[in-house]
Amino acid sequence: MKTKIQTLLLVLAFLAGSANAGPPPVTLIVTPSVISNTYSEVIMLNITGLTNTETVTIQRWLDFNGNGSIDAGEPMIDVFKISDGGAMVIGGITNLNVPFDSNPANGAITTALNCPAAPILDNMVGQYVYQLVSPTGRFSPVTATFAVTNAALGQSVSGIIYSNDGVT
Repeated sequence: MKTKIQTLLLVLAFLAGSANAGPPPVTLIVTPSVISNTYSEVIMLNITGLTNTETVTIQRWLDFNGNGSIDAGEPMIDVFKISDGGAMVIGGITNLNVPFDSNPANGAITTALNCPAAPILDNMVGQYVYQLVSPTGRFSPVTATFAVTNAALGQSVSGIIYSNDGVT
């Protein structure tokens, strides 16, 4: 009799703990997290733990000291809002130039950011921090690091060296 009561209490405690667990944490994953400055494909942002149709703000910061956090004086270089299940539509056609949710699951956003190969601010060599912010304050800001490195390009120096003493 005692073991049945103990088992029942354990099951009730487990169920109570599961009920109090709350919603899943909000996550942000950047893929790939490191690219070269000649990378010309897309950068994927995957966000989970949202409520159905929730709108969030995504910010991209230049991380001068490379510590993975946003410090005073570090500039924000991009910002946009995106909604779970949302897309910018013009005449019934999705505008592919504006980030949109391509993930059909509720509570999750997957978006592709274009990364042009031309040397512009989007692929300037350096450390970056993507920050996911709730405009309503539903969750604390979530960050993910991102880096752009110099491409390893074949280089050489050739020529003739002369000196003042007349010897070559």
